[in-house]
Amino acid sequence: SVHWRPVRAAYFIRIPNVGDRIVTSIVEAIIGCPTVRVTDLNQPHLLALGSTMSAATPHSCVWGTGVMHPSIGIGQAVADRIFAVRGKLTFAALRDAGLQLAEIPIGDPGLLAPTLLGVKRADRPKFQIGLVPHYVDRLDLCFQHFASDPRVVLLDVHQEPRSFLAQKIGRAHV
Repeated sequence: SVHWRPVRAAYFIRIPNVGDRIVTSIVEAIIGCPTVRVTDLNQPHLLALGSTMSAATPHSCVWGTGVMHPSIGIGQAVADRIFAVRGKLTFAALRDAGLQLAEIPIGDPGLLAPTLLGVKRADRPKFQIGLVPHYVDRLDLCFQHFASDPRVVLLDVHQEPRSFLAQKIGRAHV
C-alpha cells in the first residue's frame, strides 16, 4: 500500500464556521489522504473552499476558493497555481486583477459535502427553503423577515458540519 504525506491545507478556524470546518473532510474524501492544517502561508499549501482568496500567497495552490468582496482583493494569487474557483465573480475578480487564467472549473466544492459525507436529502423536507446568511448577517432584519415564513429556515453556520447538512430542507440557497 502507498503511504501519502498529509496535504498541507490552510483554512481559518478563528470563528466556528461550517464552511471552514468542512475543508478537511471534503479534501480528504476527494484525494484519499489526510490533511494537516498549516498557518505559515509562506510554505506550499492548499487554499481550498471558503472566501479566503485574499489570503493567497505565491505558495498557495487554490482550489474552489472565492473572493469575499472584490474590494478585499485577491491576495498574491498566481495564475498557474489556481485550479478551480468558487464562482464567476471570483473568476472575474482574478481576471480584473490582471491574472491570465486558464479554463478552470468554476463551482463551490462545498456543494459536494453532503454526498462526500454520506448525508442524505430529507425524504420529507420540513422546510422548502434554507437560507445561509454569513454569520455577521444572521440577525439582519431582511433575513429575519424571510425566516418568519414557516417554509423558510435560517441555517446557522456555527453548527457542526453534519448537523448543518442534515437539515430537512427541499432546497438550500446561499
